[in-house]
Amino acid sequence: MKHCLGSPSTSKNSQGTKKLHTFEAKIDVLIGADILPSVLLSGTKTNICGSLFRQETIFGWVLPGPVSMSTSNRVSAFTTQVTKTKEASLDKLLTKFWEMEDLPSKMVKESDSVCESNFLRTTTREASRKYVVTLPFCDSGHCGSELGYSRSISLAQFLRNENRLRRDTPLNEQYNSVIQEYLDLGHMREVSPTHNSPNYYLPHHAVIKPESTTTKLRVVFNASSPSANGTSLNDVLHAGPVLQSDLTIQVLKWRYFKYVFSADITKMYRQIWVDPKHTPFQRILFRNKEGDIHDYELKTVTFGVNCAPYLAIRVLQQLADDVDQQFPKASHIIRNFMYVDYVLAGSNSQQEAQLPIQELTSNHKGVLKDIPNEHLLNAEFLNIDAESTAKTLGIRWRATTDEFYFVPSRFQ
Repeated sequence: MKHCLGSPSTSKNSQGTKKLHTFEAKIDVLIGADILPSVLLSGTKTNICGSLFRQETIFGWVLPGPVSMSTSNRVSAFTTQVTKTKEASLDKLLTKFWEMEDLPSKMVKESDSVCESNFLRTTTREASRKYVVTLPFCDSGHCGSELGYSRSISLAQFLRNENRLRRDTPLNEQYNSVIQEYLDLGHMREVSPTHNSPNYYLPHHAVIKPESTTTKLRVVFNASSPSANGTSLNDVLHAGPVLQSDLTIQVLKWRYFKYVFSADITKMYRQIWVDPKHTPFQRILFRNKEGDIHDYELKTVTFGVNCAPYLAIRVLQQLADDVDQQFPKASHIIRNFMYVDYVLAGSNSQQEAQLPIQELTSNHKGVLKDIPNEHLLNAEFLNIDAESTAKTLGIRWRATTDEFYFVPSRFQ
C-alpha cells in the first residue's frame, strides 16, 4: 500500500501566521510518464507551496513540480510498496510457461486409430504382389447394411450424364473408352443386380483437364450420393487420417539436389485391390458395346470414395516397409520424397540419380539416357533445350534453368 501527503492548503492562526495544512491520501495506481498525456484534464492551479501546481487528471488531482528548498514550506512524501504473490498464481504461470515451451502434439482421432487398426488387421498381399485392402466401415459389424436402395438413383444420373455427353461425340467416345478400360484391364467385373444383400451404386461423371499430359479426362465416382434412405457410402465409412506430405516442403527439398527427377505412379489407386466382400459397395452402371446397360463392380480403390486417399498412401507406406531390405533407395524415396502419387527426388551425381529412376523426367539428359522411351513422360524431353518444360504438382518447371513459373489459365 502506498501513502503520501496530499495537496496542501493554508490558513492563518490567531497570531496571523500562515500555517500549512496537509492531508493523507492513498495512491490507488501508478502510471508511467509515457501515458501521461492521455490522462490529463484541463483543471490546474499554480503556486502551491511556492513550487508545485495542481493538475486535474482522469484519476483525480496530482501535484507535479519541484519541491521547494525552504524547510518551512517543504512537502515530504513517504511511499511503501508491498507485493503479495499467491502461490496458486505462480504455479499457474509456471505451468503455462512450460506448456508454451513444449512441442505441439497431434491428438489421434478415434476414427483414425480405427482405420489404422483395420488396415493392419485386414490388408493382405497376393502372390502377384498386389495389395488387397478392405473399406473401413464405421460399424464393422454391419458393413453397409445402413445403406438404402441406390440403383435407380444411379441409373437416373447415368442417363442424364449420357445425354449430356452425346452432344459432344469426341468427349463421349473418350468417356466410354475410360470406363471400357476398367473392364479390359480387369479393374471391374460384370455382376447381376441383387436385392437381398447390402450394396451401393456409384453415380459417375466426367472431369476434363485439358492441360494434363497424362489423363485429360477423368471419371469421378460420387460416393456421397444419398441412397433411398438418405445415407451415402461416404456416410458409413471412416475417411482415415491425412497422410499426404506437405507440398511446399516437398518442392523445397527438391531444390537441394543438383540432378533432379520426377516420376508419377500410373493409375495409383487402381494398382490396389479391394477385398471382394466389399466390392458390392462399388457398383456402377455402364452401357456395353451392344448398347445394353449392365451392372459392374469396381475391384480397385476408387477415386471419390472418402477413404481412397488414405488407403492408397497407407499402402505406399506399407510397400516402403516391405521392400526396405531389398530396395533401400526406392524405400527411402517412397518415405521422404513423395506427394500422393508423385515423386520429386534427385541426387548430386548422375550415377546416384540413375539407380532409383523409373518413369521420370529429369533436368539432365545424362540421367535419362538408359530410360526406355515408353517410360518417359515425353520422349522429346531427352533433347533438353531452353524450351524444355514439364508440369510438376500444378506448377511449371523449366529444366535447363531449373525455374518454376505459373501460366494463367486464360493463356494456357
